[in-house]
Order: sequence, then C-alpha cells, then structure tokens
Amino acid sequence: MIPMKVGQWDKTVLIPTPTENSCFHAISNAMYEPYRRGKDRDKIIRDLKSEVSSALSFDVLETVDNGHVMNAISELLSIDIFVITAKGIPFKFPNIQPLRKKRNSVVLIIDQATYHYNLLGMIKSDGAVDTFFKPTHPFIVSLT
Repeated sequence: MIPMKVGQWDKTVLIPTPTENSCFHAISNAMYEPYRRGKDRDKIIRDLKSEVSSALSFDVLETVDNGHVMNAISELLSIDIFVITAKGIPFKFPNIQPLRKKRNSVVLIIDQATYHYNLLGMIKSDGAVDTFFKPTHPFIVSLT
C-alpha cells in the first residue's frame, strides 16, 4: 500500500494491482475475501471476465471501451464504481455515464496514460483499510 492524499482526504492509500486485467483485480480485491487471501486469484479473474463478457455479448479482451465494461461489472456485482485520477478528480469515460444507484462502492484510481487501475483504500481509526464503502460514506458523498 502506498500512502497518498486525495483532495481533503489524507488517510487514503493506493493498493497496487497487477498490470494485466487491473480493473478486475482491483474490484475483486476491494470486495471479495477469497481474492484477498490469495486463493485462486487467476480463476476468480477469469470467471469475472467471463461473466462480464456474457453480459456485454462480446469479449472484454477485445474492447477498449472501459466505460461499458465498468457499467457491466457494476450491474453484475450490484455495486457502484467510482474512477478517479491520482489527484482525486472524477474520471469521465467518453460517451458513457457511470451507473450510480446509491449502492456499496469501490473506488479505482486510473492512470490516464495507460488505463491501469489501482484500488483506493482508506485507513480507519483502528488501522484497518476499508476498500468497500457504503453510499453514505463521506468520501463517496464527496465524489457524487
């Protein structure tokens, strides 16, 4: 984990993800305990990509339209996905509106040059890192 400050939030950390399939790794790490424990990570990512491909009716490996992929993952997992730049600015995908349904959320940090995603976490008072946020969490509210 890499400490960073995002806007007014100084207890945020960047949690690095593998280069390949970074958005799938970041989302799985945010909300899926078996992934965090390191159990069958490759299988978890393959299965999630397969489900998203089926939902989109095309192979997610063949598309660079990350906005549609994010919305498909959002619907499939019943979560909201916020994508921000390293400066904390909400990232907007061309020609697509992100789905916002006031569900539990994950926050991804995008490298705009490479479209690589890392996971954002927030350090809680007990030292644990939170990566899956309620829609009423002040950080999520600040992004809406």
